[in-house]
Amino acid sequence: MLNVSKLKAGDIMSFDGERDEQGNLDPLSHLIMILTDSEVSHGGLYIQEDPPAMADAALSGLHAHLVADKGNPLRPVHICRLKMADQLDLTPVIEAAEKYLKDDLVYPMPDLILLGMILVYKNVSHVSLKQKVIIGLLKIITAKIKSILEDKKYEGKHPMICSEFVYQCYLDASKKDPRLKLILKNADLQLSLRHRTSITLLDHYIDYRFSQQKFFASNEEPIEKSLFENVNEDIEENESQLIQMAIKGIHDKDRLFGENESLSLAVQNFLIAEQELRGKPIHSFKSLIDNAKEQQAFFVTPNDLLCHISNADNLGKLDIYRDSNKLR
Repeated sequence: MLNVSKLKAGDIMSFDGERDEQGNLDPLSHLIMILTDSEVSHGGLYIQEDPPAMADAALSGLHAHLVADKGNPLRPVHICRLKMADQLDLTPVIEAAEKYLKDDLVYPMPDLILLGMILVYKNVSHVSLKQKVIIGLLKIITAKIKSILEDKKYEGKHPMICSEFVYQCYLDASKKDPRLKLILKNADLQLSLRHRTSITLLDHYIDYRFSQQKFFASNEEPIEKSLFENVNEDIEENESQLIQMAIKGIHDKDRLFGENESLSLAVQNFLIAEQELRGKPIHSFKSLIDNAKEQQAFFVTPNDLLCHISNADNLGKLDIYRDSNKLR
């Protein structure tokens, strides 16, 4: 076990799934862990040593918080550190973090949106999910993103999920020193179709649109935005019920979903909403897919931070106290 005094600014933090006082996993954290085949569901960046503080994108937005030893033993934090960190100047990483903190990026419901991105962008073929559950989850997530878009207080703020924030800080810093880029194995590479075999939900979507001749006949066929307007319809189950159904279905080995119009539309509406949230222009199917592939290529999960950085060492873990009051 580590302790806070051994941490250094720039250390990468990956949190185990959230649990209640009885040790029961939070259902959303649990589902994220199952889909990413991992023990972690949240990420953060250690930004200063005196006083000790970390930054992360959590429910209240992207903020810095003081930390100390003897925190929650039910949610250990794994620490990774860039190889040769002692020989490198990590100041650009911290400067990038401070810039995003100053921008006051806001990401309401970050874990729920992380779940949607995992479902669409990551290979989840190691689990089985009912199509009804996937469509229901994507509809709820899309509807919540739509509500964020309609809330004027978030206008002009392009938020990031927890693990994306950490990766982006290092990516920004690498422009000053290429050695600071996090090298991800099996993570920041675009997945492609092999022998017409779909790998991710995004691939399923593209494959289906081609098979139904509903994909862009030309590169600039406009996308049907009217489909997105009905995104709040037909949501019968609430969020917690669907998450529980997903977890139960995975354990019961429900049959894997198939490609059809309902699933295709659910994925498409999520892509439109998620890209609008990020301020990406959507003029056609081509721009929708190009943006989605770019996002997929650099989409990083908390598990990627813990297990897939080839130029970082896993130092161990610690119980940490994270002050609920934001430092900045």
